[in-house]
Amino acid sequence: MTTAGEVLVLGAGPAGLWTAMTLLERHPGLGVTVVDRGDSPGGMAGSFTRGGLEYDYGSHRLHPSSAGSVLDSVRALLGDRLLERPRNGRIRLEGRFVRFPPRPVDMLLRLPPSFAAGAAFDALSAPFRRSVPPDAPFDATLRAGLGRTICARFYFPYARKLWGLPPDRIDGVQARRRVSSGSLGSMLRKVLPGAGRRRGATFFYPAGGFGEIGRAAARRIETLGGRIRLRTEVVAVSPAGGARRGSVAVSAAGSGEELPADFVFSTIPVTDLVRMLTPPPDDAVLEAASSLSWRSMVLLYLELGMRTYTPYDAHYFPGADTTFSRLSEPRNYSATPVPEDATGLCLEFPCDRGDAIWEADGDALGALAAGQLHAAGLPRPDPRAAFTRRLTHAYPVYALDHRAHLDILETAIDRIPGLVTLGRQGLFAHDNVHHAMETGMTAAGCLDPGAGWDAESWAAARRGFREHTVVD
Repeated sequence: MTTAGEVLVLGAGPAGLWTAMTLLERHPGLGVTVVDRGDSPGGMAGSFTRGGLEYDYGSHRLHPSSAGSVLDSVRALLGDRLLERPRNGRIRLEGRFVRFPPRPVDMLLRLPPSFAAGAAFDALSAPFRRSVPPDAPFDATLRAGLGRTICARFYFPYARKLWGLPPDRIDGVQARRRVSSGSLGSMLRKVLPGAGRRRGATFFYPAGGFGEIGRAAARRIETLGGRIRLRTEVVAVSPAGGARRGSVAVSAAGSGEELPADFVFSTIPVTDLVRMLTPPPDDAVLEAASSLSWRSMVLLYLELGMRTYTPYDAHYFPGADTTFSRLSEPRNYSATPVPEDATGLCLEFPCDRGDAIWEADGDALGALAAGQLHAAGLPRPDPRAAFTRRLTHAYPVYALDHRAHLDILETAIDRIPGLVTLGRQGLFAHDNVHHAMETGMTAAGCLDPGAGWDAESWAAARRGFREHTVVD
C-alpha cells in the first residue's frame, strides 16, 4: 500500500476515532474515512441534547488511570474544557447506601455488622483458602480471592444482573477483568487512610458532556484531511487480496455505494463483521460467531423539573431488588449551572434483546424505576418526560466456552490481509473508554503506509489488552 492508499475505519466510537486521528497525525496525506451508522460521532461514548439537557449513553468518565498518551490526546482536543472532578458516588449494599469509592469510616458505620464480621473473617482466613486453577469459573475464582461474604452479598448478585448468567456459568477471566481487587485485603487497602491522595478520588469529564470528546476528535480528523461519514450503514466488507483492491459496501439515505479500501480497521462487533465478509468465511467461523452472545441494555432517561435530584454523580445498585444497575445524573459530573430548573437522570437496565425490559417503553420503565428508587430510599421522581435509548451490544458475555469460539474468529480474521478488528466490540472485550482509545492508537501505530501491517507487534499488543482491568 502506498501513501495514496485509502484506509477505511468502520465505527466512529473511541477506538475508531483514535485510530483515524493517529493515522492522520503520523501519515499526513493518507486517505482516511470513518464510517458510522449513527447521527453523531462517539458511539456508545457519545451524547445527545434534549430539552436543553445533555445526556450521555450511560455513565462515562475518564479515569486518572488512563494511559498518559490517551489523557494527553484528550487534553489537546479539549483544553480547559476537560474538567477534573471529585468522585461523589454511592453504592447500595445490604439495603444501605455507602460512599463509592468506599471510605473507611462510612463502611464501618453504614454496613451491617454481619457484613463487616463476615468480611473480617474472610480476610483473616484468606491465607488458608485453596487457590483455583486458571480455568476455574467466575464464582470459584472470585470466592478464592475475596471470600464468601462479599461474593455472595455483592459480586454474585451483580454478576447475574450485568451478564444474565449465574456465576458458575461465567468464565473466570471475567473476575480478573471486571473485579479490580484480587483479594479482600487489597480491596480494603484501597480504602484505608494513608499518605497521599486516595486512588480513584477524581475523574476527568468534559464540560459539555462526554460526547464532546468524540465531537472534538471528529473535527480534528477533518482538519487533518480525513472524512467522517455518519448515517452510513456497513453492508459488506471485501478486504484487499493480492493485486485486488478491497472495498466496503455501505448504504446511506437508501442508496448503496462501494467505498474503495486498501486497508480496513473495524470496530463494529466482531460477531457482526464475520457475517459481512465477502467472500463469506467457513461455516465453522459463522457458527463460532453465533455461539458468542452480548448483553444488551435499555437506557431510561428521566427529565425532572428541579435543579438536582441528588448531590451524587452516580448510584450503583448491585442487588436484585432493583432492575437497573446504575443511576447517573450528568449535570453533577460537570457541575453545569444551566438550566437552573431541570436535570436529567439516566438509569441503566441490563437485559437481553426481545425480553420484557427490552420491549418496554419509557413510561412503563419510568413507573418501574420510580417505585424501585423510592423503595431504595431515594426521592420518588416525577418526570416531565421519560424516554429510552437501546444498546444492542452493551457487554460481551464471557460464558464458559467463549474463549474457544473467540479464538476461531480471531484466527480467521488474522488470516485476512488488509483487515484488523479492534476496540471494545471488535475485540469482544469488556473495557473502559480509555482502553478503547488506547487500542486505536496502538493499531494505527502498527500500520506503515509504505511497509504494510506489522502483524507481530499487533499480536503482542492484543495479548497485552487481555490484561486490561475495568475501572469503575
